[in-house]
Amino acid sequence: MKYFAHHLQLFSSLRFAAMSGMEEKDEACEQRKSSLPTGLDLPTFEIENLAQQQQLHRELRNLRFINPGEAVAMSTEEAFYDKQGIRRSTRHRKAIVSADRIADYIPHHDEEGYFIRADGHPVKLCDCLRKSCPGCHYPCEKCGSRMCGPACQKNRDFTIESFLTEAEPPRIRKNPYYLM
Repeated sequence: MKYFAHHLQLFSSLRFAAMSGMEEKDEACEQRKSSLPTGLDLPTFEIENLAQQQQLHRELRNLRFINPGEAVAMSTEEAFYDKQGIRRSTRHRKAIVSADRIADYIPHHDEEGYFIRADGHPVKLCDCLRKSCPGCHYPCEKCGSRMCGPACQKNRDFTIESFLTEAEPPRIRKNPYYLM
């Protein structure tokens, strides 16, 4: 915007300077115009000051709108949504972090291996997903806990939602604290 304002100001100052001296130079310009070849179409008030005329022409050329064509055109559907299908207007909004909102909840384990519930409270939960289990896995190689199953629970950014038991009859055991 500053660029456009600067060019507009420069254009108006050049035009004012050229038009202010127009009355005085009108007679001299008429004499010179008659001596010029007929192929030049320069206005009479700009012949005296050729450098200003060239600068004015350059500024006007820079202010022209050049249509880029259909190569950069977006359809209305693409204008409102990005590649992931998320509305562009909400893309850069900051997420409201609150314990009340389940939509903001990301199930994970903290630095001590506790599972963080949706309300923010930590719970010690074995990877077999039974609330009362004291630990039924082999000791973890990293932390030594018997609560860790396939991966150490300390700072783990994922959780086990459910799994199929090998008992007869096979059942699906779900995470009691996972609300998704």
